[in-house]
Amino acid sequence: MPKSLSSTSVKAAKQSIPKYNDAGLIRALAVLGVFLALLIYASEFTNWPLTTKLLVDLFIFIVGGFALDRTGGLQESVYFGRMMRSHFGLKMIDALASRAKWFWNGLADWGLVLGFGLLSFFIFKKLDRKMVLFGSVSLFFITMILSPFLVIGLLTINVPQLNSLVQLDASSALTGNINFLAIAPFSLLVAIFGFESYIMIALLASGASVLMNVLLSIETITTSHPNYIPLQGSVPGVYPILPGIDIPLISGLLALIVVLSVHEFAHGILCRISKVKVISSGLLVFGIIPIGAFVEPDEKTVSKLSVTEQNRIFAAGVATNMLITVIFFFPTLALFYSIMHSAITVTAVFPNSPANQIIAPGSIITNWNGYNVSTLSDFRVAAAGDTPGAKVHIITNQTNTVLTANATGKVGVAVDQIITQKAASSPILVFLFQFFALAFVLNFLIAIVNYLPLPGMDGWRIFDLNIKRKIFTFALGALGLVAIFLNVLPFAVEYPIAGIVGVLFVGLIAAVGIKWLWNWSRGSLKSS
Repeated sequence: MPKSLSSTSVKAAKQSIPKYNDAGLIRALAVLGVFLALLIYASEFTNWPLTTKLLVDLFIFIVGGFALDRTGGLQESVYFGRMMRSHFGLKMIDALASRAKWFWNGLADWGLVLGFGLLSFFIFKKLDRKMVLFGSVSLFFITMILSPFLVIGLLTINVPQLNSLVQLDASSALTGNINFLAIAPFSLLVAIFGFESYIMIALLASGASVLMNVLLSIETITTSHPNYIPLQGSVPGVYPILPGIDIPLISGLLALIVVLSVHEFAHGILCRISKVKVISSGLLVFGIIPIGAFVEPDEKTVSKLSVTEQNRIFAAGVATNMLITVIFFFPTLALFYSIMHSAITVTAVFPNSPANQIIAPGSIITNWNGYNVSTLSDFRVAAAGDTPGAKVHIITNQTNTVLTANATGKVGVAVDQIITQKAASSPILVFLFQFFALAFVLNFLIAIVNYLPLPGMDGWRIFDLNIKRKIFTFALGALGLVAIFLNVLPFAVEYPIAGIVGVLFVGLIAAVGIKWLWNWSRGSLKSS
């Protein structure tokens, strides 16, 4: 073990924080485990009515919180928010930092290249050229091979404006109908410019699209028939992730814990490698639900490190998130193929057609004229022989009927291919799929979003450290904040009360952020 990371360093870390009640912490973790197990069982593995589930979950949540408060293992508790500080996290960080230092430094350098691609040659002067090439090649293959399967994770997130598109893309992933060569030019651009440019351009493009639709709607506001359809059709580029609402409750929370914990601990590990004290570490809990981990480094010491060491500390979180994305890709894919299959669903039944009032919209067609159908290709083959007046035998999940085709050889149904869960899927496999799929996609999203040059993001710290023209960083940050504000505007139409409140809140944050960026850029320019 290197001398700088020996047991002496652990003792030094301990001395920088108060002495905590480790026995109380163990009791708190035990109580947390028991009530979390009860919550998971009640939420995921019972067939109770929804109202009963919600009442039982609320009871477990409240009683568990009271029990947690009485363990003596909490340092801070405000309403439902609880903070559990300990020495255990510091020991883990020191233990990880003392092993394979080359790996952690290399991982952080890889994270820098993922953010800026081949441009890293010019931005990070001391970055190893071999790492820049390796990172750029990684970018190419992650974007071309891995990113098309991110849609699998999106199946577990409820975004109404995207659900139909997600279903279509997931069907392509399930049937192997992905044109990787068509993605290659885009992947090459990402390899050159990095994820920071990709997410920034995507955010600005989405914001510009929303702005255009806002302007189209404004033109009709003063008329007697205002038209909000353009804005209603906008897809928000920013969407809240709320466990129990947009994503499954328990598997969603566990996935978020993984995302946030590995990100924060990676920062702590690189701090210890650079001999920066981690003042504290611990667990953040809402009620009885862990929502993440935290590490608190000595920021003054961090600011005195070399540029290379600071870059590594700031990039460590996103690099680890991306590594977890790659690792979780494989179990996600395996579980996806195990519990999901494609199906043909009836999207519409035309009036005065043979199928009208016989086949219901939303039905799943399993057989058409003796052909088992599960994809659009299957359906086209099965329906190819339908002629005017022909008898068409159709089996759905709701009916078994024979219809007579009309004068055009149709029975009057519109169909589409969707992804649906196999009837015999084990609840445990479904739960594991939700967890791995969410962790897979959320680690990726958290990683690339953190490259943005916005206050509080790792990308801003990297820009601040390496880009000399501060006005450039200010311009990018201001544009990003404005784009985020534009991207939440569709919620004001979709959810009039909550949406308007949310838009105003985000607008206030954006305004404060832009003002802070302006003051920061002016101060930096004066000091330089």
